[in-house]
Amino acid sequence: MTINSNAVRHNKNLSVFQGASPGDRVLILAGNPNVGKSTLFNALTGQNQHTGNWGGKTVEAAFGTYFQSGTKYIIADVPGCYSLKSRSADEACASDTLCYTPSDGALVICDAGALERNLNLVIQVCEAMSDVTVCVNFVDESRKKGISINFAALEKLLGVPVVKINARKKIGFENMIEKTDSKYPKSPLKVTYGKTVETAIRMIQKSLTNCSFCLSSRYIALRLLEDDAGIWEFINSNCKCIDIPNILSSCTKARSYLENNCITREKLADIIAICISGAAKKIAEASVNILPCSRQKKEHAADCILTGKFSGFAVMFLMLALIFYITLRGANYPSEMLSRMFNFLEPKLYNAFLHIGINQSIVSMLVFGGFRVLGWVVAVMLPPMAIFFPMFTILEDVGYLPRVAFNLDRAFKSCKACGKQALTTCMGFGCNAVGVCGARIIDSPREQLIAILTNAFIPCNGRFPSLICIITVFFAVSGGIKAAFYLSITVAFAVCMSLLASKFLSSTLLKGIPSSSVFELPAFRRPQIGKIIVRSVITRTLCVLCRAAVVAFPAGILLWILTNIRVGGNTLISYAVSFLDPIGRLMGLDGTVLTAFILGLPANEIILPITLMIYSGDNVLMAENSYHAIYQILSSNGWTLATAFCAIVFFLMHWPCSTTIMTVKKETGSIRWTAMSVLVPTAFGIACCMLIKSVSYLFTIL
Repeated sequence: MTINSNAVRHNKNLSVFQGASPGDRVLILAGNPNVGKSTLFNALTGQNQHTGNWGGKTVEAAFGTYFQSGTKYIIADVPGCYSLKSRSADEACASDTLCYTPSDGALVICDAGALERNLNLVIQVCEAMSDVTVCVNFVDESRKKGISINFAALEKLLGVPVVKINARKKIGFENMIEKTDSKYPKSPLKVTYGKTVETAIRMIQKSLTNCSFCLSSRYIALRLLEDDAGIWEFINSNCKCIDIPNILSSCTKARSYLENNCITREKLADIIAICISGAAKKIAEASVNILPCSRQKKEHAADCILTGKFSGFAVMFLMLALIFYITLRGANYPSEMLSRMFNFLEPKLYNAFLHIGINQSIVSMLVFGGFRVLGWVVAVMLPPMAIFFPMFTILEDVGYLPRVAFNLDRAFKSCKACGKQALTTCMGFGCNAVGVCGARIIDSPREQLIAILTNAFIPCNGRFPSLICIITVFFAVSGGIKAAFYLSITVAFAVCMSLLASKFLSSTLLKGIPSSSVFELPAFRRPQIGKIIVRSVITRTLCVLCRAAVVAFPAGILLWILTNIRVGGNTLISYAVSFLDPIGRLMGLDGTVLTAFILGLPANEIILPITLMIYSGDNVLMAENSYHAIYQILSSNGWTLATAFCAIVFFLMHWPCSTTIMTVKKETGSIRWTAMSVLVPTAFGIACCMLIKSVSYLFTIL
């Protein structure tokens, strides 16, 4: 297929197709969330698109290439969707790519264990396009549950090729690609919507007979009948030679005909949905056979516990505590080893720089400033992340995280927010910027803003090392179970504050009625250890560590300059500390801590090292990184249990890092809402710290 730049539709994600050469073929991967699209995309293109055993992971189209039999295929992986009638941003991306992109066909991926639900989208794509191939994934897994599929019957009923694949094991790919070829006869199923609606569709189709579209005229007529804005944009932008007045006239007549027969637009939408659902049910009944299976009973029993009204939250807390316990226990020794390594290298590096003739002040700035802060960040951050991320990824692969989101669904709805915000909350534990992007899966713009503005309340991976350090130093010196318990309570408190902030926003700035949301609980699956190692260690741990290291070294140099250069007898940083000290005291902290938070805007990982560096008497960060040494330097500067408590709370609730702020600006396109994403968590943090300060002062008096 030759791609013409003028043929590319209005979806901005599709500009990549302009680089296609004559003879290249374009295929679009579509399907419901969590059916293995991204896994299939990775297997075909060799890319490393983030995959997960839960819906909502893909929020924008991804593109890659695949070669077979000398032909180059451009593969587009679109977000998962349940319908072509888009509501949220990710569904709009999927429907626009499928409907308005000139392509050589669509590969619609289905889950063999949930075929009836998946067929709703398959039928809609069959109505819109002529070149459709259905790929059924997870066949082996569904067979273990007693589910068998008659592929011949399914292919006959749908009128398009149906291929059995295994995306994880890369089975069935050649046959799948081969059947997208036009030599395979395709007569996609068309659903009948009743005599009255069919008459209205034909009335509009007559005005489209002389037009050339990449969509079927029947599908265009149906969307025009619903007055779909996307279809009108498609027609006006790309079909300038057609008779628009004639189409408008036929649409008016068709709608009048429906209204005369008591079919409003709302009723029309219901009729279409019921007919498609009915067709999917009939096809599933004719092609799927389900037998009772012990595995189904076991999974059902597990779900009753994991999503129970009380047991679900108990399991969540215990699971969180177990992960933190393993992280804390496992990170101690490697952290100590890394600390010793950096302490050993420091004098060697210092002497080496002096030996080659570099000025002593510059060497001190580089070694005792940049290198020492870098060493502290690596020693403290790397071991916990290297343990925490793989375990978190295992929960994701097994299918537990969607069940966590399901448990939190009721809580978010009670705050007049969307239940899907629970998914963005889970994403925020990895990175708040990812959680902000993940808000695209929420349909309502109001609820999407609530999710974006409150995601900073969730502690990201950059905040965990500092939280672990402060909790261990002041509340659980022995570490282990006690520290894990306190850290779990801290995370639970953060989620509660996120709910409170959501309730506040939905009752003030963003009033509205919560929309309904559908949660899909995926099947429990065996985790892929190889992919877990790649995704958690390389794409998460090392990526975050590199980002922190890039920020830490220049930050260390800047701090050395601020703490060593004097103006009027005082260091530069002392002026900032003095200015902020009154505010910090009101919050139960001090000017040093607030200065560290401000200077740590590029990355939360460096806030605690900055604090320690400012506190250290010799104007450089302390060389010893043990918890005992950290306690000594903090307590000697006036830290008490109340101070540590306030610091933990402000670590949970303060302005987002610069990356998250830029992501909010990109997602909302508004300076106002970007400013609100900074102000809302900061206001909550200041208020909570002041409350803690007041309570501790009251206890002191009593």
